[in-house]
Amino acid sequence: MPFNTDLTSFKSFVGTWMDVTLASGIVDTAITAAEKRIQRGDGSPTEPGLRVREMETAFAWTITGSGTVSLPSDYLELKSAYINTSPVQKLERRNPDFIYTAYPTRSSAGKPKFIAREASNFIFGPYPDSQYVVRGVYYKTLPSMVSDATINGVFTAYPDLFLKGAVLEAEKALGRESRTPAWEPDFKRQLQAANNQDEAEEFSGSSLRVTAS
Repeated sequence: MPFNTDLTSFKSFVGTWMDVTLASGIVDTAITAAEKRIQRGDGSPTEPGLRVREMETAFAWTITGSGTVSLPSDYLELKSAYINTSPVQKLERRNPDFIYTAYPTRSSAGKPKFIAREASNFIFGPYPDSQYVVRGVYYKTLPSMVSDATINGVFTAYPDLFLKGAVLEAEKALGRESRTPAWEPDFKRQLQAANNQDEAEEFSGSSLRVTAS
């Protein structure tokens, strides 16, 4: 029975996999909880959140007159950023304390070299002397399949991960925590495999060498 073609099929398959009939509210809650865990991990070094190319969004932001850039509503994590000049200026990630300590002059000072998130904005050091265009890539938050009533590209790429996550959360919702140890290792493997696969693809070819015959 295919479960990765539409949301209705996926919801039905979660119960089939567990050999139970799940109420709509329970399966919706389980899917939502699974999405949150997949996005953030469990907070331990051994289970980071999912960060794959299907979550990447390219951006081109113009620094405002106040020297900041507002974060988009679906922002999760910055992957890379640079000032779009010739030559380009790569932006190194720092925290706000570093920016304010190293660059206390918060008025026109130069082309930024560093970027930091402060609340819902990015700030820069040095303070921009022009309204530069910042380009790069950020990871977007996982859209809610329950709210959107449809599957998304991240689910399509990694359906087994979402299945194992939803089953885990459904077991908890049913008060069957004693069964979760049977699913935890497979879920963790699926999450790690997805991140590893994306990392391997990103650096594929980096060790290739061309030799003259």
